[in-house]
Amino acid sequence: MKLAVKVSDAAGLAPKDGTGSCNPFVEVQFDGQRQRTTTKPTNCSSCWDQTLIFDASLNRGCWSCY
Repeated sequence: MKLAVKVSDAAGLAPKDGTGSCNPFVEVQFDGQRQRTTTKPTNCSSCWDQTLIFDASLNRGCWSCY
């Protein structure tokens, strides 16, 4: 089984450098797995349109079958 996380966009992010921009990315953690999107350099309103895929196997110990 897989878990798909669709990362769309972000707007109005706070500037983090002296030029008034930022280098945003999205990091998602699930069941001991970590993935991140690409970094969007110098952009405070970013569009990723990325899907992160995680292994969500029932035998990993975090899911229950009834």
